[in-house]
Amino acid sequence: MRCLAGILSIAIAAATGLLCSAEDAAPRHDRNVRLEVLIADLSGPLEGNGEMTVERFKELEKQGKLESTVKLGLTTLDGSKATIQYGENVPVAMGKTVAGPNRAVAVNYVVQSVGTMLSVTPRVDADSSVLLELKIERSRLTGGQDNGDPNAFKPATTLTVTADTKVRVAPGKASVTEARQAEGQESRQSWIIVTAEVVEAK
Repeated sequence: MRCLAGILSIAIAAATGLLCSAEDAAPRHDRNVRLEVLIADLSGPLEGNGEMTVERFKELEKQGKLESTVKLGLTTLDGSKATIQYGENVPVAMGKTVAGPNRAVAVNYVVQSVGTMLSVTPRVDADSSVLLELKIERSRLTGGQDNGDPNAFKPATTLTVTADTKVRVAPGKASVTEARQAEGQESRQSWIIVTAEVVEAK
C-alpha cells in the first residue's frame, strides 16, 4: 500500500467551537454517545460559497453531484473508543505472464483491501458538547493501464489518506472537517460531517 504523496490539509469549521476546555468533565460510563458520520467526495471546486452542511450534503447527494458518499453510524460509551470499517476486498491485476507456444497470457492478481476506517473516542463535557478524538483512514485504487499489450501493462496503485484530529460538536450542531488532496494534476475535496447525541443509559 502506498501512502498518498501530495497535500492533505484539514480545516475545522469555526462553528464547531474550541477544541479544549479547562472545565472538561470526567468521562461517565453510564451514558452513551450516538454518532453519525457523513463523508462526501468531489473532484473540483464546490459551487456556491464552498461551505458544506448536512442539508447541503443531502441536497447534493440527491442531485447526484457528489463523486462518492459514505455514511457511518455507531454508538459508544462516554470516554470509550469505537472503531468501524466499511470497505471491500478487491482483486487487482498486478502483472501478466506470457507463456507457451500459443503465447497465452495469464493475469496475476492480488487482493487489496480498500474503503474507510473510522476510530473515534467521544468525551462529553459539562455543557453537553462532545469532544471527539477522530481518526479516519481512507484508501482507494487509482491508475492502472491495460491495453492488451503485456509490455505496456501498468498495475493500479492504492492511495491512502489519513486524518487524525480533534473536534468539538455542540448540542444540536454538526462538525465539518474539510480535507483537500492533490497529486499531480488530480485534485479532490472531501468533507467529513459529524453529529453527536448524548443518550443517558437506562
